[in-house]
Amino acid sequence: MYVKGTAIIARQKTIVAEFGSEAWRDFFDAYAEVAPELAGGVLPVSAISAETFLDFSDALVRRFYAGDAWIYWRFGTDSASWALTEGPYANFLGTRDLRAFLKVAPALWQAYYSDGHFEAGLEPDAAHVWARIESPVHHIHFEYSVMGFVERALELVGADVRGHEVIHSYSRGDDDVHYRFELAPRD
Repeated sequence: MYVKGTAIIARQKTIVAEFGSEAWRDFFDAYAEVAPELAGGVLPVSAISAETFLDFSDALVRRFYAGDAWIYWRFGTDSASWALTEGPYANFLGTRDLRAFLKVAPALWQAYYSDGHFEAGLEPDAAHVWARIESPVHHIHFEYSVMGFVERALELVGADVRGHEVIHSYSRGDDDVHYRFELAPRD
C-alpha cells in the first residue's frame, strides 16, 4: 500500500503553523536520513510506502505531541480544512451540497491511498452520515485522520455535526472502521 505525498504535505502545514518551519525542516531532514524514500523531498504525487509513512507519522507524533495518538484526528480535520479549501481537492466542495459531496467522497480515499476502500452516505433519517474504511493496513492513523477529515468535510459542506458514534474501530481491534456522525436538524 502507498500513501500519496499530499498526506505528508498536509502534516507539514499543521506542524509549520504550530511549531514553525524550522522545527518542521529539522524533523523532516533528520527523518529523511533514515528513510531514503523521503530524501530529496516530497511532492503531492509522490508514492510513499505505507510502512515509511506510518513510521514517519508515529515519529512525528512522538516528537511534537508526546505520543498522543488522538492528534491523528486533528491531522484529519486540518487536512480537510487545507485540502478542501485551498489545496488540491478544493473542487470537491462544489455547491456545498451534502448528498453530492458524499457521492464523490470515496474518491478522496483514492487520492491519498493506493489500496483499501472508503465509502460514506446519508442515512434515510437524514440525521446521520455513516462512513466506513477497509484497509489492508490497520493503523490508528487511518481511523482517526480519515474520520477527522470526514467530520471537517461535513462541516465545510454546511452540516452541523453534533458528534459521532464508533461502531467498528482499528483502535478496538476490529477489521474495519465504521463511524456514524450525528447531524443537527436543518431548518
